[in-house]
Amino acid sequence: MRILQVIPFYTPSRGGSVVAPHNLVRALKERGHDMTVLTTDFELDRDFARSIDGVEVVPVPVRLQASMMLYSPAMGRWLEEHVSDYDIVHAQNYRTYQNVLVRKMCLRHDVPYVLQAHGSLPSELGKSTIKRLYDAAWGRRIVRSASRLIAVSELEAEQYVRLGADRSLVSVIPNAVERRMTSKVRGAFKCALGIDGQMVLFLGRLNGIKGLDMLLRAFSRCRSKTSAVLVIAGPDEDGCRSELEHEVRRLGLTERVTFTGRLDDVASAYQDADVLVYPSSYEVFGMVPLEAILLGTPVIVTSGTGCGEIIGRLGCGSTVPIGDVDALARAIDEVLSDPAGSRRKAEGGRRRIEVELGMQTIAAMFEDVYADCLRDH
Repeated sequence: MRILQVIPFYTPSRGGSVVAPHNLVRALKERGHDMTVLTTDFELDRDFARSIDGVEVVPVPVRLQASMMLYSPAMGRWLEEHVSDYDIVHAQNYRTYQNVLVRKMCLRHDVPYVLQAHGSLPSELGKSTIKRLYDAAWGRRIVRSASRLIAVSELEAEQYVRLGADRSLVSVIPNAVERRMTSKVRGAFKCALGIDGQMVLFLGRLNGIKGLDMLLRAFSRCRSKTSAVLVIAGPDEDGCRSELEHEVRRLGLTERVTFTGRLDDVASAYQDADVLVYPSSYEVFGMVPLEAILLGTPVIVTSGTGCGEIIGRLGCGSTVPIGDVDALARAIDEVLSDPAGSRRKAEGGRRRIEVELGMQTIAAMFEDVYADCLRDH
């Protein structure tokens, strides 16, 4: 197939919404498809763009930036001239100017397109007024005109439906999870922090939806709090760390909780952790717990999230209800009281993740979606 991937920016610093499409392009190229990436020159990482042999990355100039809306009329001209050369277009992200152009040109030239939102559908999270205006002006039409919609979890699939999508046109395809990190010598991370007992780890951005207030209250109720250390690792967002540090002092946990900031070597942290806790109140996917399992680390996540769906289905970790502090405290104590059994469970999960969420498995699922689009178009 001749497949055009359209993505508003192309730099790995933007996280999974760029890295996941990049890895998919690589896998589909390896499977014999003719791949092109159409993007903008906004924050373009040219080395990253050139890293897949045989894939042309076409960056068009951005004339105006408003928040993350990148006004690029040159992309419209490129699509007008070239979109009919492709069998299918795969539009990445949701509220973008590029998707307005994709819908317009695909309908004009009778080319099917699929839309993959990468967790960007909810309008309640930040700049909600602008998001609702986009939905009313363009978003719902972009969703309804797509031949197929890609969700990373059932949670995201329901979000498409709330925007007017036909559920039968939504395909749930998780992000591929690959063991990119190599094993490290155990103990180095704990040693650097002066930890000689058990370690509970949170790794991720420090913000209001990650459930860190719940984690601190749960840790304060754990039987193991007198011997274990809670390590909170990740970049601060909107002053959340200072609020958490205040809560640590209020709960009397100053000697038992450590903040590290952003980590360069997350593999060592995963491997030294006796349990990774990821208590998000909202997460359409959540790569961190799955990466931890691939390195043999037991995990506890909240149900009702994307990673909770996967971990619950595969039986490779523990899940607790969102906001249930006592359930989380019990789960932490259970894992720490049986470290050998918890690691055996994580090891079984690692094998299942490698089979079900490996890149080639996920690429084959996308091929099936593309083929369905072409058959039904």
